[in-house]
Amino acid sequence: MRSWYPIPVDVLDDKRLLAEHNELLIMARAIAGLNRGYRNHPETRRWMGHSKAMRVRHDQLAAEMERRGFNHRSPWPDELINPADSDDFPTTFWEPLEVMQAKLVEKQGRAT
Repeated sequence: MRSWYPIPVDVLDDKRLLAEHNELLIMARAIAGLNRGYRNHPETRRWMGHSKAMRVRHDQLAAEMERRGFNHRSPWPDELINPADSDDFPTTFWEPLEVMQAKLVEKQGRAT
């Protein structure tokens, strides 16, 4: 389970772009109570209270997917938005940004 936010979507390779898109939907469904998996994962907990920002991140990922030629067919369901949630992105991370960037470089096998 991984959301690479705040790393910009255009820096992600195809594998991580598609994985984050899929996992963001899984996390949102867990937060909305539509499934139980990953509800207590640190990455899921980080996004709790930020369903509107999750949709923004999803839309960023989807736009990048389409830019790269992928067919995007999973719009963000309205039931995953909590009107009481903040529009802001989470500001805390379960690992430091420098660590996230280093992991991304290591996984991609190249400098970003």
